[in-house]
Amino acid sequence: MRTVEKIVFIFNLNTILREITPINSSYENRTKVRRVCGRVSRPFHRRSLALAKALQLTSFTRRRVAAVVRFGMMPGDSNMTSIVQRIARQALLTYRNPPRVGEEAGKSFLENHGKLKSLMTEVRAADLKLVPRRADDSPPLPFHHGAPPVTYMHICETDHFSMGVFLLKSGASIPLHDHPGMHGMLKVMYGKVRISCFDRLERPAGSPQAAPPLPTAQTDALRCSVLRSTGEYTEESGPCVLSPDRDNLHQIDAVDGPTAFMDILAPPYDPDEGRDCHYYKVLTETEVKNTEQKEKQLWLVEISQPPDFWCGGEPYPGPEVCL
Repeated sequence: MRTVEKIVFIFNLNTILREITPINSSYENRTKVRRVCGRVSRPFHRRSLALAKALQLTSFTRRRVAAVVRFGMMPGDSNMTSIVQRIARQALLTYRNPPRVGEEAGKSFLENHGKLKSLMTEVRAADLKLVPRRADDSPPLPFHHGAPPVTYMHICETDHFSMGVFLLKSGASIPLHDHPGMHGMLKVMYGKVRISCFDRLERPAGSPQAAPPLPTAQTDALRCSVLRSTGEYTEESGPCVLSPDRDNLHQIDAVDGPTAFMDILAPPYDPDEGRDCHYYKVLTETEVKNTEQKEKQLWLVEISQPPDFWCGGEPYPGPEVCL
């Protein structure tokens, strides 16, 4: 059994013990579960029978354990493994070996990425136990008494990806920023956001577009870029996807009231690994000619984090994720 399958197997069996056999959910018996799962050469049905025998479960419970082992859930209970847990597992599979900058995505990555995108399309605020907030729950801009315009609920993080929820108050924005060498996927849970996606361009020599005049100290902060798209997303929309090579910079604005979105980044930000977050300001724009889709070429300048933007934290109320 592969390591990931083993992790899923152990999680499912621990879950069923907690849910349907409280008397057998002691630390001692969970240890027995792990010991039985360690016999990785056995087929699934033999492992389930060995587990049931080791814990002296009733025949009724044995059937349920077998169902968990085979299907990942109890008969008639599709919610036993939460969609948040399934998303986390799929993210782990997808982003374990993602294509790097300039690399073409392989078949395995594309298949796993498609599965992750499908799961993210399904998830809703209720699955995370999020209660949509109303406009009058948020103070109007400017935010008073140091209340952050954006807050973050941490769900889980590994070396391969991070997952959480961003909540934006009415009128709030996450300024234009980048994701160096990172993949990402976000799904609106409630409300509406406007997302503007950009990419940096390597300006060819002799490009007709001149750089805007700036003080010498700011010249190195200039970035030639292209605005790929601007669109509005709601809970009925599919996820917004970014990669190291496409839509890697974006700005996110709350539209018509508070909003929240689930966010996956792979790998997580890490300044020590060269993945720090940089903020940008749009300077000029000219329309790019001879393109199949209207896109705008822009000059960006890297700036410090805007003083009117900061992110606070709040507890995540949804199902626990175990990886």
